[in-house]
Amino acid sequence: MPKKKAKPSTTPKAKRKKWGVSDKEKDEHFERDIYIEDDLMNTILKEVPKMKMITHSLISLKYNIRISLVKKILNDLLGEKKIKPYILSNRLKVYVPA
Repeated sequence: MPKKKAKPSTTPKAKRKKWGVSDKEKDEHFERDIYIEDDLMNTILKEVPKMKMITHSLISLKYNIRISLVKKILNDLLGEKKIKPYILSNRLKVYVPA
């Protein structure tokens, strides 16, 4: 039985869909602030205990600061007993006002 030759693809390489992450999706990167100014720190200390639910990511997105700084701020607020833990796990920590 003779073997059939494989058909050449009908679409040229330029028109084929490219799989994977596009360049637009790769370039989306946020730079968060490393240092906190005094006025920003004062607003954080005033507004965070008034929030209904407090997580690291919510504060980081709202004030554009790094999560490592947010963790330190929340630990300070926890020590001052202005917030209390609601859910504590390795992945997610949720706090509520005290």
